[in-house]
Amino acid sequence: MTRDHRWTRRAALGFLGAGFGLAAISTDAATRVHSDRAVELTTTTDSTALLPLEEESPFTPISRQNPSTVIYTILASESDTEYTFSELSVTVTDVLDSSGTSITTEAVETSLDETGSGDYAVTLACADSAGGFSGEYYVTLALVADTESFSVDATRTTGEAVSITCPIDYGNANNYSDDAAGEAARPGDAATGTVVGSQNVNNGDNGSSADLKGSGGNGLYVGFKLPPVPSATTYALEIEASETTGNLIAYLVDGSGDRVIFVDENGTELSSEFVLKNRNRPFEFTVEPENDISNSELFLIFEGGTSGQNASKLEGFSFEPSE
Repeated sequence: MTRDHRWTRRAALGFLGAGFGLAAISTDAATRVHSDRAVELTTTTDSTALLPLEEESPFTPISRQNPSTVIYTILASESDTEYTFSELSVTVTDVLDSSGTSITTEAVETSLDETGSGDYAVTLACADSAGGFSGEYYVTLALVADTESFSVDATRTTGEAVSITCPIDYGNANNYSDDAAGEAARPGDAATGTVVGSQNVNNGDNGSSADLKGSGGNGLYVGFKLPPVPSATTYALEIEASETTGNLIAYLVDGSGDRVIFVDENGTELSSEFVLKNRNRPFEFTVEPENDISNSELFLIFEGGTSGQNASKLEGFSFEPSE
């Protein structure tokens, strides 16, 4: 990337500013800095800032309806010094929850987009590989910049948490299993039957649906990866389906392939299966797991005796703590 920019005189969080050496403060750090003048990593209101960075908090929450948010702006508007970038990049190096625990950095990704004014917007979004999670997270970014006058490899963590909800994309073959395109690493027996139009369950409404088709004499046995759930006493399972055939049932299995057993308020074991019949739609079940399933690997299984000649219509589903 090669760009000529004149840096602005504005209050900003500066990756680089004029000074008497390098000073890493607060949540910032620099692993490589070279310049033709002394530099420091600090907050600056000085036009001598080489790489001013402005945090855009409070952040707009990331959700299915709003898939991305700008977390920083690299300001490049007015200055008496001109630089040419040979490289300018931003990547996510850490994502921390409120307790300071790191989650996978593959869940979110950044992009660097030049605005009409010549500034750069650092945008955060859910990655295609996001496995489904929701919460408040602090995000650490690594910024690399090279010019003819300086080069820097530094990091900064957001001063405020970003609200991030990354729903699972069931259009991604890694998030469902069947005997065709679906490749989710689901435990248990091999899947039979197909999920046609898996992406249509993302919206969870009557406007679109996926077809669940059995495989001849082998019937239907397909599954969908569920997002992790927090600890709760009871959970609500809701399934939007229609034209169900082949005595369709649904149930949950954990990462070991064992069915999740549900009990009543007295601890009496109930059936782990949910029978899906058209007259009951939408299907809503409030359940109490026998064991703790919080933050566990979970899959929603659909099983039935349907053949490839008929298909059940699956419009969406959810599994979350009940209110």
